[in-house]
Amino acid sequence: MKRRVVDILIIILIVTLGIVIRFPFGAVGNNSISNNPALINELTDEDCLYLSDPDSYLYARKAREYSVDFSNFSFVNTREDDYMMNPVSTKENGLVTNGLPLVAALVYRFLSLFSHISIEQIVYYINIIIAVLAAVPAYLYVRKHTNIIGGIVSGVLAVCAIPFFVHSVAGYFDTDAMLCTLPICLITSYAMMIYSDKRSSKIIYAVISLIVFAALAATWETFYVYFGILVGLSIITIIIMLILNKGEKVITGSTLKEEVIFSLVTIVMMAVVSFMMYGMTIVDSIRRLITNMLVTNDYPDPTVFIVELSDIPVLENGIEGAFLTTGSGIINHLGGVVILAASFFSIILVMAKGKSISPKFFSCNVGFIVGWLLVTFPLLFVGVRFIQLVCLPLALLIGLGCGIFSDMIIKSSNRMLGYVISLIVAALLMTGPLVGVILRGNTPSPFYTKTFDKACTWVNDYAAEDASIMTWWDYGYFIQFASARHVLADGGTFDGGYFYFLGHALITSDAKLSSAIFTMLDESGIDAANLAAEYIGDTSSACEALLRVLPMERNQAIAYLTDNYKLSRDEATNLINVAKPVTYNEKYMFISRDLISKIKALCYYGLYDFTDSEYECALGTSQNPIVPKEYFQSTYFNGINDLSLEYRETGESKELNLVGEDGKPVGISRIIFVENGVNVQDIKKNTAGYTVYVIKDNGECSFIVCSDEIADSMLVSLMAYNSNECYERIYSSVEDSRLLPCNSVTAKFFGDASTESSAGVLVYRMK
Repeated sequence: MKRRVVDILIIILIVTLGIVIRFPFGAVGNNSISNNPALINELTDEDCLYLSDPDSYLYARKAREYSVDFSNFSFVNTREDDYMMNPVSTKENGLVTNGLPLVAALVYRFLSLFSHISIEQIVYYINIIIAVLAAVPAYLYVRKHTNIIGGIVSGVLAVCAIPFFVHSVAGYFDTDAMLCTLPICLITSYAMMIYSDKRSSKIIYAVISLIVFAALAATWETFYVYFGILVGLSIITIIIMLILNKGEKVITGSTLKEEVIFSLVTIVMMAVVSFMMYGMTIVDSIRRLITNMLVTNDYPDPTVFIVELSDIPVLENGIEGAFLTTGSGIINHLGGVVILAASFFSIILVMAKGKSISPKFFSCNVGFIVGWLLVTFPLLFVGVRFIQLVCLPLALLIGLGCGIFSDMIIKSSNRMLGYVISLIVAALLMTGPLVGVILRGNTPSPFYTKTFDKACTWVNDYAAEDASIMTWWDYGYFIQFASARHVLADGGTFDGGYFYFLGHALITSDAKLSSAIFTMLDESGIDAANLAAEYIGDTSSACEALLRVLPMERNQAIAYLTDNYKLSRDEATNLINVAKPVTYNEKYMFISRDLISKIKALCYYGLYDFTDSEYECALGTSQNPIVPKEYFQSTYFNGINDLSLEYRETGESKELNLVGEDGKPVGISRIIFVENGVNVQDIKKNTAGYTVYVIKDNGECSFIVCSDEIADSMLVSLMAYNSNECYERIYSSVEDSRLLPCNSVTAKFFGDASTESSAGVLVYRMK
């Protein structure tokens, strides 16, 4: 009884520690922004829900929906089941799991019985608690196998797992926090089923494994990855037992038979649970995943600009970062060089001391924990997101190693001295990750501002219920959340062909083409492109044909296809019916200041060259864009060869230059002066370099610097002129309707509040 009380107290302390270090100290509103005046200006509106990641708004919308009404709830639904989440109406769009918003809604329903609380408050804080619960199975598993010291180390490391920590600070409401707690619960409960000798205990752990597996399946649509890991680890563990039984007869045949039966039955039951929850859609999901991995796509790679799938360095921030885990490299994410060294010695200790402890200890921990680490280790070099899979077995393995080491020291030396040495080693193992998460966890990364919220609220209040909104896919979920309207793309859209046309609609200088792409994507996605490729024979020519005919009248487009691409009359008519559908719903475009920071991605997709996929297009903006009165001063640009914009005026002589890092002028091919939305002067200087927009509004000036190729694009022209022949500006959330630019390369969303007014969000309606 005393041991159980001690264990409960230790678990409470570890969980409390995890909550405390995730909590936003010095918060203003819902974000830790007290040291950033510009953020305070943008994020102190109590009516907004400022979550720390765009994808969180999908689940926040679902949680709000379920908090009001459970009647339409299902654990899993397809994107087609939700109008706002279905950007490509006739294409398979994957699955959406609703376990996380359901938990938030249930907690809200319960707590609202005792006090006044909002679902938004639940959404903002609940993942802090969910994430730190990973400490419970980590502590209990290692405590069961070794001792309290090993359990504490394992529990703290599970709480401090760097990638999960960064994803699960206050305001993060996404499945990644559950993807720490649920998998570690699943693997440890399943391993304990094998480890236990009592049949009653084995049944209990098997049932727990099934419940946790069902929760994981309801939380993450790619849950079958862990199912595969579990099957593989089971096979490894059974093979180890077979070797032990054959070589040393330390495991009886009846015991081995029982472990195989329990494993098979539990795995079969998990498969049954999968089909009960997903039906045959699970087969389609697995098939799509395998197809996407094996089949090359003619379109641009949709993963190129997804940070979670990007390559990462081995180490960042030098030696200090390696020990305090303050960088973003592989070693930093894993907890630092001390953790890596400890994991190496832990493997040796588990294998060397395992059989002397018990054959079950050896087989389970080598099979499940060491095997889990080795299976996931190659994923370190796939992308940031996959490092998460490695942190969990690492926490368990180091806890086991520390526990075995402390037992060895305590037994082989003075008992008190052994405890002192063990505690010092444990402290060294926990210090780096703890300091790292404290340093990293108090930094807000808001994507959603009160200005954006006001724009979305306006659409929610005045736009038709079936209206559609076009902007870049990063912003889709929070536009859905606040405006309650369908968007053309959101964080779940994952198609290179779709990105190609969406990017082209924003980058093209042809307004009719932009609006025609909008209509096509809104009604039928890229079905027209697929049909054109079938008729014409290749994707590149199909896309070229569509971009040519989309701005045309229907009869002209049909004639063009038959004359230039040798389609039959019926084929051309069929293609145009899909590409140019007749629609009547309202269509809107959002242009926001930080959209400029996406220009490299927009150009990669929208101007994709099927023969040369390495195209890049640069666009920069001034760091301090507002200059009072009628003169300019030197303004600096970061990220584009360290450019600065320099204006000189001597008498009647006026000169505007881009200056490079070496102080020498960089070529400006064009200068466009815009005043109050009107082009007052357009000076072409040469054919190489950058185009500079010099924009005056009410006596204030801002700049946009872009490559010549996109100088007249929809994105830049709408920002510069606030008008277009196919789009009508209907709303701006700031008095100055100019979209004030920011540093594009570092995606600096918020500038100096003393020199820069609120971020502008322009809403356009297609005429």
